[in-house]
Amino acid sequence: MTIQQWLKDVYYDEYGQYLWSKQSSDGGSQMIAEIRGWGAIQNSFPYQEQATKFQDEVGKFIADAINEKIDKSHIVQKVVSETLEQLLPQTAAGQWVKFDFYDLSTRPIKSGKYLVCRKDGNIHWETWNTSGWAYNHNSITHWAVIKSPKQEEND
Repeated sequence: MTIQQWLKDVYYDEYGQYLWSKQSSDGGSQMIAEIRGWGAIQNSFPYQEQATKFQDEVGKFIADAINEKIDKSHIVQKVVSETLEQLLPQTAAGQWVKFDFYDLSTRPIKSGKYLVCRKDGNIHWETWNTSGWAYNHNSITHWAVIKSPKQEEND
């Protein structure tokens, strides 16, 4: 469970001075907090009705603040997700090529540095010297070309 799930649709119960969160689709709720401070609040106002109203306003304010924070986190997640969907096709990495030393069509054509993935899942830079990888020859499973931004503009 996440904080966002736990604090779903928080509301203030002015009769019990509690904050509740809707926890299930059947309408069930879970108490998440109690608004305290009545001793200080009641002495801050000349009339009890004013103090009661103020305590209720504090409870509603806190509930609204929690809901706003949860809503903003969902918006941020959505924006990040949409941004990544737009940017990922524009990344500088080409396609991963499955590497098999005995299959010449899976070897890089030119010598140079390539991003490689090993059998253990580690990804790092490795040098291809036209006849093999400089290190980790038997453990490399995939390789990819990373283009610099200038190369992409000229391609």
